[in-house]
Amino acid sequence: MNRSPKIKGTKDPFSIAPSEMKWRDRSACATEATDLFFVTPKSELINSAINLCKSCPVRSECFYEAMTYSYYGVWGGSTEEQRFVLVRNVLNSDLSSFNKDQSDYLLSYIDRIGKTKNTAIADILNYKLTDMELNV
Repeated sequence: MNRSPKIKGTKDPFSIAPSEMKWRDRSACATEATDLFFVTPKSELINSAINLCKSCPVRSECFYEAMTYSYYGVWGGSTEEQRFVLVRNVLNSDLSSFNKDQSDYLLSYIDRIGKTKNTAIADILNYKLTDMELNV
């Protein structure tokens, strides 16, 4: 999402404290080549990255960080496009009050929505997710 317009409430990735990244040591991808996670959603490799994420013990932490800092690539089993659609269409382009509970709720939809922007939007509309549902 770094290539997209700035979203209100997005944190600067250079401001993340090392203590906030300790979860990465336990990630399923810790020893994988990073280029696997930086392919387009239409790439044949995308499913390999996503499947590795699905079995990861820190998937939730990864997804939350990717949402919070608007990372590019596959994080927590989600594509950049999926996260962008969730931010725009569910969180109304505002991450100012985004929290871990909302992140976990949104992550529950990742495996059920399309990987590209258009398919994710269509699926989000079908699920009729609203910010009212996010009041967890």
